[in-house]
Amino acid sequence: MFERIARLASDLPDGSEITQRMGRAGLAHDGLTPSNFAAVPTLSKGKLAAVQEVADGFGPVLPFGGLAEVSRIFRSPGGTYDFAGAGPDYWGFAAYVKAAGIGPDDIAIVALAYQGTPGAFMFDEGLQSVGATVIPTGTMGSEAVLSLIQDLRPTVFVGTPSHLIGLIRRHEETGANWQGTMRLRAALLAGERLTDDVRVFLAERGVASWQAYGTAEAGLIGYECDVHSGLHVRSDILVEICDPATGQPRPDGEAGEVVVTIPRKVYPMLRLGTGDVSAFAGGECPCGRVEKRLVGILGRTDELTKVRGMFIHPRDIAVLAAEVRQAKRLWVEVHRDADGDDVRIVVEPMIDPHESGLFESVEQLFRQRCGLRGRVVVVPQGTGKDGALVRDMRSK
Repeated sequence: MFERIARLASDLPDGSEITQRMGRAGLAHDGLTPSNFAAVPTLSKGKLAAVQEVADGFGPVLPFGGLAEVSRIFRSPGGTYDFAGAGPDYWGFAAYVKAAGIGPDDIAIVALAYQGTPGAFMFDEGLQSVGATVIPTGTMGSEAVLSLIQDLRPTVFVGTPSHLIGLIRRHEETGANWQGTMRLRAALLAGERLTDDVRVFLAERGVASWQAYGTAEAGLIGYECDVHSGLHVRSDILVEICDPATGQPRPDGEAGEVVVTIPRKVYPMLRLGTGDVSAFAGGECPCGRVEKRLVGILGRTDELTKVRGMFIHPRDIAVLAAEVRQAKRLWVEVHRDADGDDVRIVVEPMIDPHESGLFESVEQLFRQRCGLRGRVVVVPQGTGKDGALVRDMRSK
């Protein structure tokens, strides 16, 4: 992998964004090793637009390479440009499609937008690379898509979970049995969180659901196998889990920012910080694949609050608040005192906290979920206010 990264860097002009960051780390392209790789500063996804603005002419791509082999240019909602190279499966989605058991005998509806952003093309090219036939419905209305499903009998659906569920319910409202009248057997779902309830709903109708993780810049990053025990990292890229503040890799099992390196000729990426939070799963997957696995996407770095080397995520506090039924409101405040960070679990109770054993239970649940000690602070009933679930008071 590092030989490929070195070859990539050697082909880039001296003024490219990648060579500039390597230079700031005091590294030449032939000096990159696993031991010094983390010295190269990460590039935040949020800074891509600013990097692209400084280039001249066909500016958006020049900081990353030339335009000679670019086949498509996209503009993301955030104002950045994304680029695709020529050739089959540029975004690497074939591994995902194969893991879902899709091949030449399948017909797939791709119900994602083809205009502006690359998401639909990622799936489209991955499906075609394994010989599947693609029906590019894009963002056609539900009635039109349902008509195509009835007429052409596709076996695969690509799109959002809510779209597919809506199609199924619309069909079943007519009194028809979905599994008895349709051939759909697999759903490659994107754009929304895939919950256990959705998996069960689809499985009851003979549709196996699969999810993957990718970005417009990187393409496929990780994908599910048939065991559904995490996301296998794509074998031809490098993924690190890093401290969002320092860019340094974190030990396996600990959460941090997903940082990706894609050593390709068109639109290469070196230590791109995606802003997504994940962790590497432990142990080997029963499917036999040897690549590392991500546990899934746990949130975004801008949602995290770092305390004593650990991260508190609002999602964990939301779950905690739901578990503590005696609480009308519950949130976490992080203060600074003479001894360091003071974590307060603020509770507005529905009943007398002394009668409910609130102190002990909440502090224990918080420690189990977040790996940190915190102390309960009870505020009088009627004084709590809605707001962020995690409130960093250290700079106030």
